[in-house]
Amino acid sequence: MTIHLITGSDPRLVSDKVSDITRELIKSMATDENRSTILETHDAAVASSQEREDAIRRAVSSAETMSLFGEERVVVIREISDATVAELASLVAYLEHPVDSTHLVVSASGKLA
Repeated sequence: MTIHLITGSDPRLVSDKVSDITRELIKSMATDENRSTILETHDAAVASSQEREDAIRRAVSSAETMSLFGEERVVVIREISDATVAELASLVAYLEHPVDSTHLVVSASGKLA
């Protein structure tokens, strides 16, 4: 289980780094022939506060889902920059007790709210 937070002022560079880390995680997990990998990406850069909170909750739900067959999971949450403390509550709660089989990648570009 790993947790990565990628931040920076240039959205393109942040996005490129998220892609690099995601690719490396999947590559490192592919060396174990008995495991498969699930990749889920959630975009929190949406118009409304409710949509952003829903995207974060969906991502956390994915991260919390235990595998029945031993798959490892990579969950990406892109662009939490505009999220409020209330919108991030489910993510903060997850970070207190992350799932061992989940690798979480979170990004934010620009100024954090």
